[in-house]
Amino acid sequence: MSSSPLVTGAETAKPKYDIPGEVGLTPLEAIRVRELVGREPNALEWAMFGAMWSEHCAYKHSKKLLRTLPTRGPRVAVGPGE
Repeated sequence: MSSSPLVTGAETAKPKYDIPGEVGLTPLEAIRVRELVGREPNALEWAMFGAMWSEHCAYKHSKKLLRTLPTRGPRVAVGPGE
């Protein structure tokens, strides 16, 4: 009988990979995902949350900085959403 390459011996109860970390989620975000889903998400669900909560889609790191910039005035070429 062959064993799975993902688990060995006593590690069978613990995943070998950190899927939330691999898709770019922080430990706190992973906790929030589990709360929202109500269970341990599968690999596809982790990937979807990772993509949708990424900097590219959600601006999760730049939002705070962008809020500090002026939205009106003589030096503002285009305001938010224009």
